[in-house]
Amino acid sequence: MKLESIADYYGEWNIPNTDDKFYGKILQEKNGSYLLEIMGNFSNAPPSNLIHKHDFINGITTNGKKITLTGVIEHSKNCSYPGSIVTKYNFNEAFIGYHFNQNESIKFDAISIPVNYLNKWMGIDPFTVKPDVNNLTMVYTTPEILKISLDTVGLNIEIKSEYTCNSNPSGYNIKEDSFIKLYKNKAEDFNELLNSINWLITFLSVCYYQPIQLPYISCHSNSQEDISYVLNRPIEYNNTNSSLFLVTYTNIKNDFVRILQWWFENKEKLKVIGYIFKSLLKVDYAIPLEVRFSQSIQMVETFHRKFKNNEYIPKDAIEPYILCLKNVLKKEKTKKLNNKLIGKIKYALTSKMKYAYEPSLMQRLKELITHIPQNILTQTIITDDKFITNICSLRNYYTHWDQIEGSPINEQKIYDYAETLRLILIINLLKEMRFADDNIINIFKRNKTVKFNRSLIWPEY
Repeated sequence: MKLESIADYYGEWNIPNTDDKFYGKILQEKNGSYLLEIMGNFSNAPPSNLIHKHDFINGITTNGKKITLTGVIEHSKNCSYPGSIVTKYNFNEAFIGYHFNQNESIKFDAISIPVNYLNKWMGIDPFTVKPDVNNLTMVYTTPEILKISLDTVGLNIEIKSEYTCNSNPSGYNIKEDSFIKLYKNKAEDFNELLNSINWLITFLSVCYYQPIQLPYISCHSNSQEDISYVLNRPIEYNNTNSSLFLVTYTNIKNDFVRILQWWFENKEKLKVIGYIFKSLLKVDYAIPLEVRFSQSIQMVETFHRKFKNNEYIPKDAIEPYILCLKNVLKKEKTKKLNNKLIGKIKYALTSKMKYAYEPSLMQRLKELITHIPQNILTQTIITDDKFITNICSLRNYYTHWDQIEGSPINEQKIYDYAETLRLILIINLLKEMRFADDNIINIFKRNKTVKFNRSLIWPEY
């Protein structure tokens, strides 16, 4: 099912299993999100300050299309003389093609999504040109459907492309539609399928090196016609640039299933650092440089905690010393010294000792840098003897306002440090995703002058 927009869907709307119906339509706001506007009010009450919520609202358009809105909440209400009420509602989601009454009923056999430039990412060109004596002949070969089974997580994925050709006075217009279909071995709760497809899109966003936003999702069931799903949220207008892929399917074709399998197996661990992906893929250069640098440091520490050894000293080895410290301070209290001061000392020392087993920022950075291939490392400012020291000093300065020793660090240097920290994170993420060094070197050789402003020095490999 092709779906561009649900704006201006006119029809009758009602709460499931009730008789009251109101005429109205779906409006689209300037930011791309939607509102339902009806002549009346589902609460059957006069205008008031009460906010009314409804799990489901069903509608049927003038052309017979069924729509279910979920998570509906009153947005605004206007009453005009002699008593006409116009109410607007926010809603979370819209299902086009079916009426649902309860969450348990929303199950599908499969869902699919459109993705721009998928064929280009996969390196597929279905057209070949055959020269003739007097003209050129273009031959079209239907692309094969790529089928992937991720057995350990029980997922099946299909990647399919379709082409349409329309003639016009100036020639032919060829349009590509590429889809990814995801399903399990039996009908699955929609939210589970939605989480899986979103996680797959996060993986593709890393490969595309730009966030991918879904316009809609098609839901498939053996017992009913296809249903379209729209998540009601503001549209982030971004121009997907197919020439700036970080990783293409061709780069990882031989390891694609293994990499994707790892991605889904580590979903819970990766989701905790989900904000890192957004920061890596869509850098906001408008925010103050100091804030962006501090965010990069936070991402480094969070990533290291999740994927590397977070015990510089075995945690169990620290606990006896904490207990010993508490006993010493307890004895000091019995000497009738300043008990309030002793309490403060006890709190300060034990709270610091509690996390003494964790590595410092300097140790975390040193370990992450060891995973960078030498062919990339030697071309970056990471080789500067003072790189890690300066990073730690800057972090202490922006966090605690500690004095920076030596010559001051200028803004350009701070900018380069923030970009280089992003580089370190991306390489370590790719390494965790089981990318081979040769692949990583190739990726950064192709992208170094485009994606990492000044974080890579320009001499050739």
